Amino acid sequence: MVTELSRQLGKSISADIDVTDITEILRRARRWQRENTGDAERQRQVRALVDRVQRLQRVGPWACANPRISQEEIAEHLKRIRNDYCRGGLRDTMNRFVPQPAGPRCAHIRVPEALGLHEHTGSIDDAVADLHRRMQDTVTNIVAELAANGGFIFYPNPFYRH
Repeated sequence: MVTELSRQLGKSISADIDVTDITEILRRARRWQRENTGDAERQRQVRALVDRVQRLQRVGPWACANPRISQEEIAEHLKRIRNDYCRGGLRDTMNRFVPQPAGPRCAHIRVPEALGLHEHTGSIDDAVADLHRRMQDTVTNIVAELAANGGFIFYPNPFYRH
């Protein structure tokens, strides 16, 4: 769909455009808008096509990559859609700037085993690597514990293409 719209955009700004790179077409369309300010109706059509292509580009291939989608990913999609399409009043403006949680939050905090530098005999790089390993092990254990208890909520991805 983005490819077809960019093709239409290319034809609307130049009859002989042969560029297939969407970024280049968008750049040429912006230049065309700056240089051709006389035709208001055509300006409006080109601007609408540019906006539509840019909004569709923001969806990206990551949106339809997995058959399941998490609560956080749904919130990201909703925020993007709200930012792209809801531009009416004060409430829409506030929604763009005020973070909104995807749902109830619960922090799972663990502290890795302490690393006493006064007892550590290796180099500082070894101490940092050991601390990194301990922290990563703690995070991995939290994720495994949550997965075992059914802590992750997934929904079918409506953007997924088989």
